[in-house]
Amino acid sequence: MERLTIKVDGRNAIRLGKAYGTNIEALPDFDNMHLTGDVADRLAAYEDTGLLPEAIDQLRLSMIGIVAAEIADEQGFVELSRAKQIAHAESEGRLMVLPCKLGDTVWVLHTGFNANFLRLYQGRCVEISQSLLHGSAEESYAVDVIDFAAWYRKSDIGSTLFFSKAEAEAALKKLREEIT
Repeated sequence: MERLTIKVDGRNAIRLGKAYGTNIEALPDFDNMHLTGDVADRLAAYEDTGLLPEAIDQLRLSMIGIVAAEIADEQGFVELSRAKQIAHAESEGRLMVLPCKLGDTVWVLHTGFNANFLRLYQGRCVEISQSLLHGSAEESYAVDVIDFAAWYRKSDIGSTLFFSKAEAEAALKKLREEIT
């Protein structure tokens, strides 16, 4: 690509005749006229890179990608290749997002035959597993409570198994109101 800028008296200048691609007959010396200043300096800086506009766009996009990757790394985000692996595993039904981790505190609502037997137990999750039941995968949770240990299904979450004390207490209150 032919340069539009030249040096005139040590300053960057745009050759107007080259910039417009033609000589204007009304100004016989138009091809020798120059424009100097900030615009000429900026165009000269761009021309000094030797890159075409398309290459600048590609470079800008790759720099954005590098900066995004650095930010993701600093913030502890998952790498793109790992994100692809996770998406692929999910599409194949091999991914299970757990509502808690081992050792988390859980609350169990134990229901008896009447309102006198309703009780809330605090325990901790000691095992999480997935099994096939009637051909479909079902998550289950082993909960160790002081008085007993029991298994709960994913469908028990929100009815008898809770991951926050406030939710468990609200469910207990609602159940007592329904019984009385």
